[in-house]
Amino acid sequence: MLNATVLPDIKAPKESFQVNSSLLIHPSVKTRFDPAEPRDKVELEEGAEEGAENAGGDPGYTEEEKSEAMVGTFPESSDFSIIYDYAQNYGKAIWAEETSVYSTDHGRDTLRKMGPSGASTIIRLVQKFPALEAVKIGKALLRNHIDHDLRYAIMTNSDRDSNIRHLMAIPLRDSDDVIRGAVEFTRTWNFSAPFPEDLFIGTVEDITFFANMVWRGADCRREVNTYRILGARFQELYVRPANWDNVLYKFMVLIKSQMNADRVHLFRMNHHDNIAVASVYDTGKFSKQGYHYDYSKEVTLPIKETFFRNIQYLDDSINVRHSSHAWIAQMGLDNKLPGPPVCNFLAMAFNEDWEGRACEVLLLVNSAGKDGFTQCEENVLRSLMSFCYSAMGTHYFRHRMSVTSRPLKLEEELFFKLCNENRADSVALGKLCDESFQPPEDFFTYDFYCAKYLVDDFALPGMLVFMLDTLFGPDGFHREKLMSFVLAVREGYRNIRYHTWPHGFHVAHCLFVILYTNANFLNILERKALMIAGVCHDLDHFGYNNSFTKRFSTAFDTLYTASHMEHHHIRETFRLMSSTENDILSGWSDGDKSQFAFLVKQAILATDQMTYFAEKNTLEHILHTKLDIDNADHRQRVMNLMMSSSDLVVSAKPWEIHRASTEDLYYEFHQQGDTERLYGDQPMPMMDRDNYPNMPKDQIGYLKHIVLPMFTLLATAIPNTAELVHGCVRNITAWEEEVARRERRPEEAAGANKEVQPSVQLTKPGKPKRLRRQRKKGNGGEQGDETPVQSEEESGGETS
Repeated sequence: MLNATVLPDIKAPKESFQVNSSLLIHPSVKTRFDPAEPRDKVELEEGAEEGAENAGGDPGYTEEEKSEAMVGTFPESSDFSIIYDYAQNYGKAIWAEETSVYSTDHGRDTLRKMGPSGASTIIRLVQKFPALEAVKIGKALLRNHIDHDLRYAIMTNSDRDSNIRHLMAIPLRDSDDVIRGAVEFTRTWNFSAPFPEDLFIGTVEDITFFANMVWRGADCRREVNTYRILGARFQELYVRPANWDNVLYKFMVLIKSQMNADRVHLFRMNHHDNIAVASVYDTGKFSKQGYHYDYSKEVTLPIKETFFRNIQYLDDSINVRHSSHAWIAQMGLDNKLPGPPVCNFLAMAFNEDWEGRACEVLLLVNSAGKDGFTQCEENVLRSLMSFCYSAMGTHYFRHRMSVTSRPLKLEEELFFKLCNENRADSVALGKLCDESFQPPEDFFTYDFYCAKYLVDDFALPGMLVFMLDTLFGPDGFHREKLMSFVLAVREGYRNIRYHTWPHGFHVAHCLFVILYTNANFLNILERKALMIAGVCHDLDHFGYNNSFTKRFSTAFDTLYTASHMEHHHIRETFRLMSSTENDILSGWSDGDKSQFAFLVKQAILATDQMTYFAEKNTLEHILHTKLDIDNADHRQRVMNLMMSSSDLVVSAKPWEIHRASTEDLYYEFHQQGDTERLYGDQPMPMMDRDNYPNMPKDQIGYLKHIVLPMFTLLATAIPNTAELVHGCVRNITAWEEEVARRERRPEEAAGANKEVQPSVQLTKPGKPKRLRRQRKKGNGGEQGDETPVQSEEESGGETS
């Protein structure tokens, strides 16, 4: 006999990703194998046949070596332990002198001889060794009188092989019809009777059935164990949202460890462009930090030219078990997918879009087993995918809930006051508005200013209702709810310095003058939207601009992407109007309400000067060519220009009013600059309190380069608004004269008070004052006219 070659064991990587997910423990197995433990190289010296000779004994491994054997690389040792015990007892029943159990070793021309405790040794065998031949051809072999058969004259150099006379070799198949090993029954010269044919047939049936039953049970236990693992990690992956920071990575690692796959990729299907893009790409590398996934690498595969074309719905899957399969050969997957060559893969739909088509596909590449991914592993993957799909759907729902609830909570915190005046206030305002109102002499000009009317809390609301009645009649809005809405708008402005209720009133008044003097310029719905947008355009303004809210990551940065303050004003406007008491659109059709809301939104957004600068060139081109008022786009751009100009109308008012309003505006600027300094930032020059002496020069530049060109464009579109241009030029001249005076008297500029005090103070009144009616007493009691008077306490408040 020739010498048998006993190979040293294979050294496993220090950190192996091939983890046996079944964790099957048979009572006969005394030790379990830890895949995380390093495995030292085991060398068996040539001639150490003693362990191989003991068919049912220990093949030469120490207890330490047994405990360090790598699980998942070879078939489950516990399964072979059960088969080994059964084969030994069966061999005694059929008078076999020796029974050996072998397992395949990754498809190489080697068999691993199994021992009673699952330990094994690798023996390289010649091609004609009966057990290896049975594994190769996939058929059971009966060889009697093997000593006379020259084909088996040379096997190994062990004494056991030289005494073999009769032999049965039976391949072992699992539930996927994959050969996992072989059982060999032998008789030596001590028992000269050969194995009968009928005994051979019965033995093949019994051994094959039992092995198949063992592996079916192992598959079931593996699936049950998968559920056990998912149950153990349910709290981590499903219930506690705090652990969802890397939820996708955790699921990918879970799937990879349970499936013993070399690489796991998640592809997102783009059916419109016919491509599948790997949103999570597995590099196949492993370190102490864990598996390496590349979220930046984009691997793109065509859908129609690859296996993705056959994965259209959520239950679709493709399992390619060998590299010679036509799927890989025809598609050239090796050339399209980076990494090691593709030997086998399993693809399964992971998620579906709103049309019911697969939108995400999980691709597992190169199973640890030589025969690809088994049916059991496919079932396990389906269980994992169902859990992941359900858990990620729940997580997405929670994420959307948090995304939705957070803005709502922020809005509740940001909204200053949603005030509906009581019934008595609304009724009192309604009575005043029903009476004849004599407007001031300058009411229909741009010079009108409301400072002296702030003594009466109902003066400005009454004037606003008068403007709406003049333009649209008493039935333009719901009359009773209009009174409540106007009072609620007044209370919606904060008690700051410039962006207050009077400022909103002045913007609405400027729009009123433009619309009153150009009655046929816009349709009725557009005119109504402009008036409501004008009075509400700075609702709940708190004294800071968009630059501040963006630079310092305020809550507005979470709620809105651009024009933070303008979007906030829009939201608060619609919140007021959504109240039943303030529903001024009551009775309107849904189409009119929708169009009105759109126009109001566009008008308030136009008060952001960045919007004006973005549209300036286009508007200039339209005005210098031909303005078509019937064109919806032209009309919308002119409406935006009207809003932008009305927001800056104070720049065209008489000098004393303009100067006082500018002081109020700079007071807010300096408050913002002080806040920016607290955050460690350097404010802009106009926000810097130390730069206040340069305020006249800054105003000259602002009026010349921003306000005056804006008013000029408006006068080009609407010629009778040229008064705004003249007023702006007049104020520029006044600022230039003040600069000249300061240059003549530099000591005044040096002694200028940095803490700005406004000459005209525009403050929001506190609690609305009631109108007390004094009746003239006649002969029969209280009769006669009613005259509104105020008590000393009511008239002792701040006035401007």
